Amino acid sequence: MKLEFISAHLKERLQRYHGETLSMGPYDTANFLLLCGEILLKYIDYSNKQIEPDSQAIISKTDLNKIDDLFRELGNNFFPMAHTNDPLRNLKIVNARQYEDLNARVEYLIINFSEHYENNMATSIEMKEREVRLNRELIAELRNLRTEIRDILNP
Repeated sequence: MKLEFISAHLKERLQRYHGETLSMGPYDTANFLLLCGEILLKYIDYSNKQIEPDSQAIISKTDLNKIDDLFRELGNNFFPMAHTNDPLRNLKIVNARQYEDLNARVEYLIINFSEHYENNMATSIEMKEREVRLNRELIAELRNLRTEIRDILNP
């Protein structure tokens, strides 16, 4: 395959990515990575044909397979959990382990908080009920005193 044909093929295929790169969604980005891998392999194949067969610069079939595997992996599994069509600039890659650890800490904190809050609320309710009971007893005692005072002062 001639270099000119490879470049023309790349140029033709790139036309579908006419927008800004960071505006592409994950699926367009994945397809773009697959295209890059395909074109890179064609360039390498062309370069290998231009070099003497015993040259140190020749890229081996093993290395070609590594490159092919890498780009296929990137293309097939780009943002595997991103079920979205949002532009690439809106997406972030996060470390799953760190996210799980952080999520576990938040969950523990919320559960711990809710249990303690529930206990504190129950204690607070008991204290308020005791306070209401004591206030009622105090009011009843004040009424009794008022009645007794009236009786003593107004025989």
